[in-house]
Order: sequence, then C-alpha cells, then structure tokens
Amino acid sequence: MKTLLLVLISLLNWALTLGVQLADHRRLTPAQRAAAWNGASWGVAVYWFGCFSMVPWAWVTRQQWRVWRERGLHVALARSALLLACGLGAAALLVCVLVAAQDRLATALGVTL
Repeated sequence: MKTLLLVLISLLNWALTLGVQLADHRRLTPAQRAAAWNGASWGVAVYWFGCFSMVPWAWVTRQQWRVWRERGLHVALARSALLLACGLGAAALLVCVLVAAQDRLATALGVTL
C-alpha cells in the first residue's frame, strides 16, 4: 500500500504541476510563449522537479532582464527577487496541496506515515 501511495502522490505531483503550467501557458503573451520551454525541456522539468519546477517556470516565462536593467540595477534586482518569490509561492502552494492529498490518501489506504 505504501508503494501505491507513492505512485499516486507522484502522479498527482506531475498532474497538478503540469495543469497549473498549462493553464498559465494559455495566459502568456506570444513573446512569453516563445521564451517558454520547448516540449522536451518542459517534460523533463516537470518529471524531475515536479512542483519545484514552478520557480524556473516563473523565471523563464516572465523575466525581462534587459528591459528591467535599463531602468536601473536596483529595479532589475527587485523585480527578479519578486518574480522568484512568486515562483516559490506557487511551488509552496502546490506542496501544501500535495501534503493534504497525501494525508487523505494515506488514511483511505490505511497507511501510517
């Protein structure tokens, strides 16, 4: 049963992350979509890092370092920090959902953690 729980949580991790990123991908501008990962990179990021791929996803799809740098180094650094914080926040939210799901699934399967 513990193996089944691990498989279900892994699948949920990938599905949630991919679902959030696909929903976000639809909202991107054409320029942001062009900067996003190709299919292979995207798949590897979601498979290997799961919800933690939200941090680089936020950076790759939304960073505009050159534009920000023109306004000053402090602006570029502040916007970069904010963008990375948003990615961390999204990852943290997904982790919370996964932990709650793991607790419920463990109870349903009769597995003690």
